[in-house]
Amino acid sequence: MMDHERLTSKERSILRILLESGSLFEDELVEKSPFGREQTIRSVMVLSEIGFVRVEENRWELYSLTEEGKLYMEKGLPERQVLEYILGKRKAQIK
Repeated sequence: MMDHERLTSKERSILRILLESGSLFEDELVEKSPFGREQTIRSVMVLSEIGFVRVEENRWELYSLTEEGKLYMEKGLPERQVLEYILGKRKAQIK
């Protein structure tokens, strides 16, 4: 294990931030760090290698509607539009 005195001031600062804040997502840590993304991540990797920080990698996926998807949500799928048209015509013919 690395001697605490051998840590850089940046690494000690990252440790303090994590001690005060608990677990943080990468963007949150970068926001709290005064060093910028590259230096912050570099310090985290060093701290991880010596066993002071645990990095849990998650794959996050964001789903959103495309313009076509929004159109279908507003008007309905083409199959649904045809079915509604047919049902609407039949109702009109029955009356």
